[in-house]
Amino acid sequence: MINVLSDKALVDKIRNGDRAAFSRLFERYFSKLFHYGKRITDHELLIEECIQELFLYLYENKNLLFGIKHTKSYLYTAFRHRLIAAIKKEQKLFIRSSNLTHPTNIQFS
Repeated sequence: MINVLSDKALVDKIRNGDRAAFSRLFERYFSKLFHYGKRITDHELLIEECIQELFLYLYENKNLLFGIKHTKSYLYTAFRHRLIAAIKKEQKLFIRSSNLTHPTNIQFS
């Protein structure tokens, strides 16, 4: 019989440095977050990068997990904020680069 741990139990194990628990949490939520991200944007690579950045942040800042009461809600909210910020940043870069590629009509006398 497979032992299915709750999100809270996984988070408790992660706080204690259990890498296997961290992998299980990542595997549990990766496809869910990916499909959620697809509802926001079609940019699959950006979605994957934001999910990975979120979990990397959590791994590096395990002490922040003490304040999380609802893991699923936290992950979806944090992911959405990261993804929207990444989309906005990408749009700004696109606007800047498109402005550079269009020649201006400057005439010197």
